Amino acid sequence: QKLLGDFAVNDVAQIAIKRGTNELALAKKNDLWRVAQRGDYPANFAEISGLLLKLKDLKVVQTEIVGASQLPRLELAPNGTNPPTTVEFLDAGGKAIKTLALGKKHLKSGGQRSPMEDGGDGGFPDGRYVMAGGVSDRVALISDPLANLEPNAGPWLNKEFFKVEKARAIAVTFPQATNSWKLVRDTEGGTLKFAEAKPGEELDSNKASGVGNPFASASFDDVAVGATAEQTGLHQPT
Repeated sequence: QKLLGDFAVNDVAQIAIKRGTNELALAKKNDLWRVAQRGDYPANFAEISGLLLKLKDLKVVQTEIVGASQLPRLELAPNGTNPPTTVEFLDAGGKAIKTLALGKKHLKSGGQRSPMEDGGDGGFPDGRYVMAGGVSDRVALISDPLANLEPNAGPWLNKEFFKVEKARAIAVTFPQATNSWKLVRDTEGGTLKFAEAKPGEELDSNKASGVGNPFASASFDDVAVGATAEQTGLHQPT
């Protein structure tokens, strides 16, 4: 059976991911998904869409009724040492559509084990123990570890930042003006050269080749929120 049953993915307008004290909120605002903990910076729609479509069709490998004493071993005890990652899908009005608790990853091993047994210390993750719909005693095993479903903002941000191709001129201005430089080329595939070379100055072609297309595929790791210009060094930018 499907893990989330009849999951109305088109109604999902908010996703809340929590684990312990860490939490992340993704929300659709003016038809654009955004990351709340990063000042509403645009989110990666492909990542969100892929997750929703995957969960819509994700099926259960096995289900068992377990007692509360077994939940810590499966990392599904809300107040345990290793609490589950909880995921809540909400509509535009904040009403919960589906909820999911993600516990311990199931590890593939060479031995013959019941799917509900611990995979041991060896092997690699090939599934995960989960509880759906807030049911506290029914644990399901799924065949996807859902490794990316964590309350970390970085993977959910839209990394398509800006793009500069076929640069004909590249100028770098340092806070200390004497360190600044400018390179130009006459044609698209031409050789870079100093725009205004001083007597005796020669361009190191090896270094120049590394800056020919500096922002053809620019990206970033994370978005800084609440930092001052002095803290980031942007009060004296290059």
